[in-house]
Amino acid sequence: MYRTIRNILYVSAIIIIGACSNNDELISTHGSIELKFDNIVGSQSSGIIEQPLSQNYPFQTAMGQAYNLTLVKYIISEIVLEGPNGVYYVDSMNVSTDFLSGYYLINESEPDSRNIILQNIPAGTYNKVTFTMGVNEEGVTQGTGIFLDGMFWTWNSGYIALKVEGQSPHSNGDSFGDTIEESNPFGFGYHIGGWGSINNNQTYTLEFDAVEINHTKYPAVHILMDVGSVFDGQNPVDFSIINSVHSPRTGRLITKNLDDLFSIDHAHQ
Repeated sequence: MYRTIRNILYVSAIIIIGACSNNDELISTHGSIELKFDNIVGSQSSGIIEQPLSQNYPFQTAMGQAYNLTLVKYIISEIVLEGPNGVYYVDSMNVSTDFLSGYYLINESEPDSRNIILQNIPAGTYNKVTFTMGVNEEGVTQGTGIFLDGMFWTWNSGYIALKVEGQSPHSNGDSFGDTIEESNPFGFGYHIGGWGSINNNQTYTLEFDAVEINHTKYPAVHILMDVGSVFDGQNPVDFSIINSVHSPRTGRLITKNLDDLFSIDHAHQ
């Protein structure tokens, strides 16, 4: 009996030591990084106006139309990190009835949501990030919408990749959204997305100054999202003509303005 107990304890000790050894190896060869999304309008912070009907208009389009913002929300998915020496990391995307990973809802009104922490990244030098704004077919069929509150249309249309709402004295009203009522005479609401025959999801690849990721270094990459780009670009938005977009087809024109929506501010260790 004594020998049997001693053998069990011996085997258990080996298992525990082996597990600790594997954990130590993972810790020593992997690290983390933080992606920080800062929403701006040109050179200004994209502050949210909390009071509907406020006639404080701090921003201006390239057409000279004043506006404010009451909502900025978007989905980030399919994140990939790369380095000049061949290191490569793909953020895993999983959906179950009570768990979601790899899909991130950025909400200007919720500061914590703007920081994405990626863990268990192979140690190395990284200088490039790729991500998608929106949810592609795999996420649609897996039912990601149970977690991405208010960002889902239908199974055929898919997800809303980007919501921008606000007010402008040039708007003719009758628009609607999460923060805008149809009775608001100045409101606008642009909900851009869809993955099917009209796919408005956008993929971005951004390069930044190289950073080291390992178990002792925890770098951060600051990414700028210029909300003003939604209204300027190939198809400048005139609030008096188009102030309400709520389908993939009508959002197609605005999607053409989003090529330069994201840029790198800086990266640091």
